[in-house]
Amino acid sequence: MGKEGSERGKESPENGNVKVVVRVRPITQKELEALETPVIEADENRNELNVSMSAKRASQCKSYPFDNVFGPTTTQQHLFETVCRPVVDEVLQGYNCTIFAYGQTGTGKTFTMEGLSKSKKAIHFNAGIIPRSIKAIFEYLNKNSEDYTVQVSHLELYNEALSDLLSPNDKDQNLKIYEETSKGTYVSSLTDVIVEKEEDIFSILEMSSKRRKTAETLMNKTSSRSHSIFTITIHLQDKTSEGGESMLRVGKLNLVDLAGAENISRSGAVGVRSREAGNINQSLLTLGRVISALVANHPHIPYRDSKLTRILQESLGGRNKTLVIATCSPAGADLEETNSTIEYAYRAKKIRNRPQVNLMVSKKDKILELVKDNSRLRKELESMRTKEGVYLPADQYNVLASREQKQLYLENLVNETNDMYEKALASLEKAEEDKILAEERSEDARKQFDDLQRLVDGFREEANQQRTIAAERRREEEVLREYIDSLKDKLEKTTADHNSLCDTVNHKLLMETENCALTKTLESDTYTHLAKLKMEVKTIAEKQAGDSVKASEEMDRFTTAHTKGVQSMSSELRSLWDSVAECIEGSKLQMKSFADDTEAKRLTVQKQVSKSILEWARTQQTTN
Repeated sequence: MGKEGSERGKESPENGNVKVVVRVRPITQKELEALETPVIEADENRNELNVSMSAKRASQCKSYPFDNVFGPTTTQQHLFETVCRPVVDEVLQGYNCTIFAYGQTGTGKTFTMEGLSKSKKAIHFNAGIIPRSIKAIFEYLNKNSEDYTVQVSHLELYNEALSDLLSPNDKDQNLKIYEETSKGTYVSSLTDVIVEKEEDIFSILEMSSKRRKTAETLMNKTSSRSHSIFTITIHLQDKTSEGGESMLRVGKLNLVDLAGAENISRSGAVGVRSREAGNINQSLLTLGRVISALVANHPHIPYRDSKLTRILQESLGGRNKTLVIATCSPAGADLEETNSTIEYAYRAKKIRNRPQVNLMVSKKDKILELVKDNSRLRKELESMRTKEGVYLPADQYNVLASREQKQLYLENLVNETNDMYEKALASLEKAEEDKILAEERSEDARKQFDDLQRLVDGFREEANQQRTIAAERRREEEVLREYIDSLKDKLEKTTADHNSLCDTVNHKLLMETENCALTKTLESDTYTHLAKLKMEVKTIAEKQAGDSVKASEEMDRFTTAHTKGVQSMSSELRSLWDSVAECIEGSKLQMKSFADDTEAKRLTVQKQVSKSILEWARTQQTTN
């Protein structure tokens, strides 16, 4: 079997996209004094990031879903336990995994990866992913395996030059990247240090971090000017190995801290710092092109355009499991850079890797490899101690021998090469200046394009909103039109009912008028008959009175004429008078009885008429 990582096992059934999480740092005191307002809202429950389209119009927001979203109050421990510990567990199961932080300068990438404390004794509250991963790895190894080895390496990419941060040589190294079918992409002559406990790694990390390039800019007092890759390789004995041969499970964890994207005009970078920023932005732009090509399934992926993308080749669309932590600033002044970071991260979510478990390595083969390395190192050490020469492997010696044969020819070309070199150096310096200027112009053009893109997106979103509003209005108009039609039908029915009721009322009023007229006519006729009856009674009474007077006169004449017969006829006359009086009294009683009968008849007629009118009115109401 070959070296660790040289062969791969079956593809993991848990294939999937690159996992992307976003962390929003707290707003700084300087930003508070500048009255900066947050333009990002981290919804940790729904794992969504709401970003304002403009710092002046915070109400217009765009939402981005991610695998996890962490707000400004998130602790280092919560971040590690939520998304990083599962990655560490997969490394211990034999996967190659990568965790890298990406974002604008000053957004907390180095804090997230390394933290503030590098204590050799305990994990501090602000310890980052690297020390916590180291502690988790050794806790697992000490608990579950008695036979294991841990190797670490620390690589720096500065101005497109690779340096070994663990090498005792402080000179510029400019390591080379090679690619082989059996080993994949690797960096030659990179120092791997074997460690026995976590304190050893903390000491190594503290030493290597001091050698990393940092500088102060207007945007960050300790800005990282380089990309760094801290790699932990683990060999541990597999307890499930069948047969008598001992097997080693191999896992590798790459912890990548990328330098931040930087706006040269805002950071105040000039001279060397400007060149550093240009190289950082160039490598990150290449990383963005690689991400875009992977998402679009482009047949050519530009990994070779930058050393950063070549190193991360297995982590982007390759056989590693990858976690991307995008760090963002909540300040409105950084909105443009924040939008760029989030767009990169959102596209990276769509990258699909093909993670595979590393095939286990035979412990016997591993021991033989270490014995050979140990023998070679002993011979080199002995040669240096005795000053008898320098030990070289056969292949290196053959290369040197062939170089000696060509030395004479090369010496003849030195002078010409020197002249050409001077001219090329001058041209290179001018090209570097032109490149920096072109990059600045390209950055300005990209910003203008991004501004126009956001403006177009805003217009498009507003147009969509207007179309939605118009559709809602059309639906409301249809509902109102149907409601108006129903109201018209009800109004027509009500008008018909009202007209019918008016006709009924008019007919009733007409009948009441006719009944009133009939009643008045009846009353007038009744009063006329009563008047006539009273006149007749008065006439009869007057006639009777005249008859009485006449009778009295006749009696007087009769008395005068017949004085003699008065006394004799006195009783007869008295009797006659009584008869006349009775007759008169009887006539009065008859008249009174006639008057009472007439009044009763009038009341009876009036009641009958009123009853007839009421019955007619009820009949009409019932009919209606």
